[in-house]
Amino acid sequence: MEEPVLNVKSSNLKLSKINNRYGKHNSRRVCQGDILKDVKFLEFVSFTSKKGRLFTYPYLIVISQDCDLESDFGRKEVKLEITEEETQDHKLHTILVCPAYDINNFKKGDHLKSQHIKMRNFPEKEIIKVKNNKEYERFHYLHEEVDLQIPELVIDFKHFYTIPRDIIYEQYEKSYLATMNILFRENLSQRFSNFLSRIGLPEVTTLSNFSSIPSN
Repeated sequence: MEEPVLNVKSSNLKLSKINNRYGKHNSRRVCQGDILKDVKFLEFVSFTSKKGRLFTYPYLIVISQDCDLESDFGRKEVKLEITEEETQDHKLHTILVCPAYDINNFKKGDHLKSQHIKMRNFPEKEIIKVKNNKEYERFHYLHEEVDLQIPELVIDFKHFYTIPRDIIYEQYEKSYLATMNILFRENLSQRFSNFLSRIGLPEVTTLSNFSSIPSN
């Protein structure tokens, strides 16, 4: 099957032509909505031990805004010296990503097993709710696309990382699978930002630990 090509500039994508959830672009730059496979990242446990753990993320979804990624592209090389007229305002230090979990592992609560973390399991009736992308604000479901090697995936909005952009760029060519088309990636971005900006009310016991400040 011939795969659709996405224009690198999202502003040039015509909504009337979007009839697939995913496509592939031929750009060397990272784009919002990119789906990456088997990305390795060294996470340091503490400053004192100076020891790190090497994680391999089966799937990562790029969440950073596309305009920022586009502005940053071409500025990957760090200049040792810059002139007084030059600035590096467009440089991104990190790229925001969310891990995506295979739905079969997610159902059993084993999707973080490699990190020795046990999560809750989801019965089939609850999985149906997750797939609707409505009843669970915390999760986002991505449909399967066999031709692009994308299984059914679930994103947990409580899990996200900012990974140094050079780490992403070093592995980008080998790890890139496909990109979410603009309507679907904007829906993901909106749901992610809504989840993070929600007003969370603390427990009553937590509130009781705060002493009141007398008014004048």
